[in-house]
Amino acid sequence: MTEAHIVPGLSHDSLVATKKFCDAGCKVIFDADECHIHYKDQVVLTGSRDKKTGLWIVPINPTVPNKDTIGPLDLAIAPQQHIAANVYTLPYKQQQLKYMHQAFFSPPAHTLIKAINNGQLEGIPFMKADLIR
Repeated sequence: MTEAHIVPGLSHDSLVATKKFCDAGCKVIFDADECHIHYKDQVVLTGSRDKKTGLWIVPINPTVPNKDTIGPLDLAIAPQQHIAANVYTLPYKQQQLKYMHQAFFSPPAHTLIKAINNGQLEGIPFMKADLIR
């Protein structure tokens, strides 16, 4: 069984504000290398600082049991090295294409088609010339 902590107002955005955790009754402590999120005087999440970007990474599904982390967050999920930066459910190709177009800062259709034909967008989902026309 998988258990989760619900933090009111925390959405599926790529960036999480410390305020959301604090408003939910958590205490967030940062030091030079680690971030610890406490709830009811127990560490519930632990993160580290990315050396390249300086941003804090707090895994939502810890894969390595941490001696400071309480049991319910030690999820019974096979270890993976994936990170979800943005998670959206877009059931229709039109919505998916619109999202990808906006992710490229909404260039004109002819610019996208030229980039696709040049092979510059190879491997990027929904970036096919026939879908854009």
